[in-house]
Amino acid sequence: MRTAKKLTAILLALTLILALAACGGGNDAPQSDNKNPDNPPPTGDNTPRHRARRA
Repeated sequence: MRTAKKLTAILLALTLILALAACGGGNDAPQSDNKNPDNPPPTGDNTPRHRARRA
């Protein structure tokens, strides 16, 4: 009985490790060389700015 519990705990730990490794993420997107001068790479904060409306 004790061996079965240890084996189950080891299998669950290995499953958790493999699941975390599989979902580890990483950036798989290729880096663009962007050699086109008409379309330069974005710089800085490009979020749109909205003016607050006065009531």
